[in-house]
Amino acid sequence: MSVNILSDEHLTAIALMYVTTPDLTDPAVLDYVKAAGHELQCTNVAAYRHRYSKPDASAPFPFMPVKTIGCPSLVEGLKLLECYDVQTCEAPGYLTSRAAEIIRLTRSKLISRLPGFSTAKWEL
Repeated sequence: MSVNILSDEHLTAIALMYVTTPDLTDPAVLDYVKAAGHELQCTNVAAYRHRYSKPDASAPFPFMPVKTIGCPSLVEGLKLLECYDVQTCEAPGYLTSRAAEIIRLTRSKLISRLPGFSTAKWEL
């Protein structure tokens, strides 16, 4: 399986879905998005380094949120999260990493917003 370093657009979209209020004009929210995006980027690059045995490989540039990106739809968001998991799962310690926690929490949030989810039976 190949591993790619994901774009700032991809990471920004995930970070925006992760935060409660995705308003990048608020400095506190922007800092939070930067921190989440940086964590996601570092783990993604670690997977790339591990997969290709390139310990000195780095991201093309430091993570910078893309302020012009809009939030994706629920399905698009879930697909972005799946892509991140596939591109990053080879990072050592990924399953217990902060990045994996961000992905899990964001996925859970998006799933709970799917139409019909809140009214579906909990068990059969």
